[in-house]
Amino acid sequence: MINYLSKCYLTLFGLGYIPIAPGTVASLFAIILGGVVLSLDNGHIYVIIILLFLGSLGYFCLKASSFESNDPSEVVIDELVGQWVALWPLIIGKLILHSDLIMPKYMKYVFIIASHLNELIDLGFMTFFTADRYYVLALLVIFVLFRFFDIQKPLIIGTIDKKHTHMSIMMDDIVAGLFAGFVFLTLIFLFYVLSLSSGLAIID
Repeated sequence: MINYLSKCYLTLFGLGYIPIAPGTVASLFAIILGGVVLSLDNGHIYVIIILLFLGSLGYFCLKASSFESNDPSEVVIDELVGQWVALWPLIIGKLILHSDLIMPKYMKYVFIIASHLNELIDLGFMTFFTADRYYVLALLVIFVLFRFFDIQKPLIIGTIDKKHTHMSIMMDDIVAGLFAGFVFLTLIFLFYVLSLSSGLAIID
């Protein structure tokens, strides 16, 4: 019974058994779900709590499961966790807006721009689906960046993946998410610098 429930969770209740690109499908599901949750009031808190829960449960379910392969393609909970980790620039941006975190002013602007595109920080559940195209574009860019790092596995990501342990199955996607978020934030930073050089006032 425990093994059956573990497999249901690890495959996102069968989503991992999709014959074509199950990891990409799971990531797409994750970015849509993550975008909805993050757009709610206090969504950044929900994302952090849920992410910690999903990651921990995923690790223990992997240990309890009886999958024959070390990294079976049908296991896609790691894609969901990694994709949500990739949202970290947006999460920090919302944390900044809801607290008095001390950091350089330009860094605050960069994080806020990343998470506050076109005044969309407090969207409700239904309005997410009619959200401004720039917010949706931000989620799409994060999705593409995560898939790139998760599939190509450059640098330390590939090293972790080759360990073939229960922990590495989760960790390579988590690190891929961190990389994706960093590249996304770098793009936002370049956008911010270019906007200053062109005289555009993004945030007062």
